[in-house]
Amino acid sequence: MFKILIGSALSIASSSLLALPAAATNPDYGCYMQTGSRQIVDLTRSVCGFNAAQAAKDAKKDTAYLAAVKKLLGQDFGGNDSLTKLVETNPDLLTTAARDYCQARQSGKSEEEIMENTYRESMESLEKASSNATTRQEAEQLQRQMEAKVAPIELARSLASQHYCPNLNNQASQ
Repeated sequence: MFKILIGSALSIASSSLLALPAAATNPDYGCYMQTGSRQIVDLTRSVCGFNAAQAAKDAKKDTAYLAAVKKLLGQDFGGNDSLTKLVETNPDLLTTAARDYCQARQSGKSEEEIMENTYRESMESLEKASSNATTRQEAEQLQRQMEAKVAPIELARSLASQHYCPNLNNQASQ
């Protein structure tokens, strides 16, 4: 199925693709194919939809956002070890939460709606899991898991608009 998809996409977009000799290139493209004549065809943008320039911009935003999160954690939470560890071990969770927050705000949801949904979902999953918890240690672990679900959205609420959706700042100031 994938070969058919690439074949039909190539026939549609072949006029805009750049074919390079295989020997002259080091194929480090995100998405490419090699033709029978050993030419490399870069499919990164045309078929796979990957934009390296946009990915670089996104990486800069992510780096700046995570630096701001670390700074905020150091100031407001006195270097809270569990939150700091979250930044180090799962930065994608934080950046995804920030992007999701911005997307929700841009679609018209209020901060209150977003937080209510986050707390409700966290409490529902905590209630389901806590019915199986038999020791205090397991219950504390569940509590930490709930905090780990809520903390990224709380951080996003404070910082995301500065890095991912600055238009929200403009709307708030009008």
